Amino acid sequence: MSVKIYGSNRIDLDGNNETFSIRATADDELNFYKGASTKLMGIDASGFESKPNIPAFYAYLDSPYSDAALGVIACNIAQINTGGYYNTTNYAFTAPIAGNYFVSCHLSGYTTDTQGDDSQWLGIYINNISWGGNAGSRSSMNNLRYHTTSGVELTVSWSAIVYLEFGDFIQMFYGDVQSNTTVSNANFIGYLIG
Repeated sequence: MSVKIYGSNRIDLDGNNETFSIRATADDELNFYKGASTKLMGIDASGFESKPNIPAFYAYLDSPYSDAALGVIACNIAQINTGGYYNTTNYAFTAPIAGNYFVSCHLSGYTTDTQGDDSQWLGIYINNISWGGNAGSRSSMNNLRYHTTSGVELTVSWSAIVYLEFGDFIQMFYGDVQSNTTVSNANFIGYLIG
């Protein structure tokens, strides 16, 4: 390992495989880089941090669909996908690093089925295992059949801080659906907290 100092505003640290540098800018920002140009983070004179590589995603459903079982919700458009960790084919976010993640799901839909109770829940699956369920669990409950038989949409939302290991994957899940349900809008959001 070697240390190189360039003037009064740059220090390079050479590791075995990578070079890292700390640089002060003319606009009073302290930045940390990998190599010559990959900014890892910065701190301005007021103490505000910038971390342009934090894993984050915002995905949404681009067209309504109906299903009698639902399950994993098809948020197939990734408007934000920092690092490319959200997959628009299997609708899963894969954690690139272990840590706490903020996760949020929103869904609106309706049914015209008027027969009986159809309590449903919105939450996530982690590695194909439910992290939610019916009453008393870590999910949001609703009853589209009870509230939307006239075709009026009902919205349900769910948010949590979830610890994920490296390689864990999460998917937005809508469970215990007993009747044909139309999902008209859905979005799935997440980012690394630390």
